Amino acid sequence: MQILVNGNAQEINDGATVATMLETLDLPNPNAVGVEVNGEFVEKEKHAEHTLHANDSVELIQFLGGG
Repeated sequence: MQILVNGNAQEINDGATVATMLETLDLPNPNAVGVEVNGEFVEKEKHAEHTLHANDSVELIQFLGGG
């Protein structure tokens, strides 16, 4: 199925969760990424149970540290 990730079309398996999507994206540090699905923030504890659906719009937000 197709979803949008930061505005770009991405093919993922039917029934994929936020956690499985993050694994397929091969991010350098997926633990440092916040996830919004259709404008709603998905808490890290819910990534493994939040199922994605065709045409969902996902925004990945990278947390930056500094001082």
